[in-house]
Formats: sequence, C-alpha cells, structure tokens
Amino acid sequence: MVISEYLSSVNKTEKPSIYLFVCPLQLSHAARATLAMTFSRVESSALESQTNTAMAKCRPFGSVTSPTSLNKNALSWTRVIRSHQIESRVQVTNKSILETVTRLNPTTFLDVGCGEGWLCRELFAKKFDGWGVDASCALIEAAREYGDSRFLVSSYSDLGVQKFGNIECFSCFICNFSILGQRDLTDIADAGHCLLEPSGHIIVQTLHPLTAGGGTETADGWRETSWSEIGNEPFHPAPWYYRTMESWIEGFCDRNYRLLNLREMYYPVTNKPVSVIFVFEQQ
Repeated sequence: MVISEYLSSVNKTEKPSIYLFVCPLQLSHAARATLAMTFSRVESSALESQTNTAMAKCRPFGSVTSPTSLNKNALSWTRVIRSHQIESRVQVTNKSILETVTRLNPTTFLDVGCGEGWLCRELFAKKFDGWGVDASCALIEAAREYGDSRFLVSSYSDLGVQKFGNIECFSCFICNFSILGQRDLTDIADAGHCLLEPSGHIIVQTLHPLTAGGGTETADGWRETSWSEIGNEPFHPAPWYYRTMESWIEGFCDRNYRLLNLREMYYPVTNKPVSVIFVFEQQ
C-alpha cells in the first residue's frame, strides 16, 4: 500500500502513536497532511529548488551554526550531557534514537555532529562499528577522553574527503539533533552519495516542528536560541535554522532519498510532542 492510499484509509480520530513504522503508519493529523501533500507533489513532478532565493535571505552561517559558538559552549554542553540534565533526553529522545539505530541494525555508522560522543559510546558498547564527527574541536577532544580514537573533526561539507580507518562506506548516517544550519541538510545528503553504501540510510532526530515552532511557525528560517541556562550551565547564543515537517521530507527527497519511516516522540505523561525521527533511504 502506498503512503497516499494508507493516509486516505486511516481513521482520522485515532490517537497519535508514539512508535511509528512505515507499514502501517499511524501519524498525527499534522503529519498525515504533510506526508499526503509532500508525496503527492513528489509523485506528480520534480520539486523546483528554491535554494538560491533562500540563500539570498539566509544569515551568514556555514555548516552547523559556527565552530566558534560550538567551541564556546563545548564544556557546558559536555557537563550537561554527562550529568543527564536535559529531561527530554533522559525521558524520551536518547532511548528513541538508540532504538531506531538498533532496529535498523547497521553494519557501520557515522554519527554526524556527535558532540561529546555519548551516542557513539553507547553503540560501540553494543558492538556496532562506526565513527563520530563534529565541527567542534573541543567536543571531539571531550569525545576522545574515554580512550577511543574513532572521532574526527570535520565540517559537514568536508565529510566526503575524510578518511575513517578501514571503513570506506557506511550503512547509515545518524544526525541526532545535529542539523542546525541552513546548508547542513544539503551537505549531509551530498556526503551520503559519497560515503553511504547502496540503499544506505540517514537517520535524523530533531525537535518536533510543533514544539520548536510553538505551533504557529509555517515557514523555514533562522531562529535565536532561547537557552539561558540548562541546570547551572551558562550558554552562548547559537542561532539555528527551523524547518517545517514538509521541508525536512522534501529536503531529502529532492536529493534522491526516500522516506522509509517516521516516528513522532511524545512525553509519556503529558503526551506533548518532543521530537521527530526520520529514516531516509538512498535511492
């Protein structure tokens, strides 16, 4: 059954599912509408790129926000992650990304925007082979503190020219809250054509657009962080690029990937959306 056929047959009153796979899909009303519109447009014709127009309006940041802002926040971020100070990660998103990767069961992985390396360490402990990359030298230094050398400093745009030991191609990329800049999605998708195995996957976890946009955002664009402190840690401002659900899907579909599955993650008690996980497959 194709996505559009399933969407038209789903009972519109059913409760959104916390765990979602493609067959069958149980999506929130917003996600159903987005997917129906997106796939209808993809099937009817190739979507016209608006990159040049968007680039003319974008702020002058490259891959990610900027290495300077990342390095300034590196020590604070490392302490916050290692002391489990972010409630949404503890309750929902850490487990969710690990479950997604484990179910996919890749032979090798590349954690793109790995930060201080927690996800790599979890996957290494589960006997998955892979590497972590980040644009921040300070975060990669923190990742290497546990003795593993499989961490590399690289911008996303330079991924295709890096060497990863004896791994020439990866089964999957993992982007866990690490697509923050306007050009990051394009750079990662392009790198996948060089570094992914045939039919390789890109796993993306990001803030749910309904949460990140406050339920009112309808257009992509740069946003300022609202971080003041997490726990007792101060953070420097770090702008990030907001995307709608439709924009996430179109961004990869336009670059020869297809949406394999989608998960909407919710807080267990309040049932408020926390994040969304996309799994894209290279075509």
